[in-house]
Amino acid sequence: MSILDFLPGGRARAERREMDRRLECLRGEIEAARQAGGRAALDRLRTRPAELGLSDDEADLELELLEGLIEVGTLNEQAAGGAPLPVMETNHRALAGEPCHFAAPASRPDIAGDGGGKLFVTPRRLVYIGSTPVTLSWAHVSAVNAMARDIVVGARPERHLVFRCNSYVDALRGAWIASRLLK
Repeated sequence: MSILDFLPGGRARAERREMDRRLECLRGEIEAARQAGGRAALDRLRTRPAELGLSDDEADLELELLEGLIEVGTLNEQAAGGAPLPVMETNHRALAGEPCHFAAPASRPDIAGDGGGKLFVTPRRLVYIGSTPVTLSWAHVSAVNAMARDIVVGARPERHLVFRCNSYVDALRGAWIASRLLK
């Protein structure tokens, strides 16, 4: 027995702090592997939560981020080998027969009342179909970045559009593909 057993919620708080410490350690290792840039280092981290005594549920967001980073690593390797951007099958009439490189459910968190929609990336433009539709040709886009589950698009003149994806994988993949189309 310890003093924590006599304090209301003391044991639970201590266990939560310990879990938070292990999660922070995992996040640091993921960030270090991301900075190193190698997919192999990211692949090795797939088993790290269990080694730290974390369940898949406890490390759910970190594992999702890790999968997204591994996906981007795979896309980078394919691009380095000369592979074209992936093409998705879609018959959405808003694309008017254009090839589609990315499609995912998304929302606009900076727009009140946006109930969500779908984000498409084509060779010519970025298209969001939702309660506040957006169409941007690549000529009007200055930058594309992933920030957590968001794809942040710098649009000319001097504005930023935020599209929130349902997963880190979608946000990282979408931002990577969009940034390739800017080059």
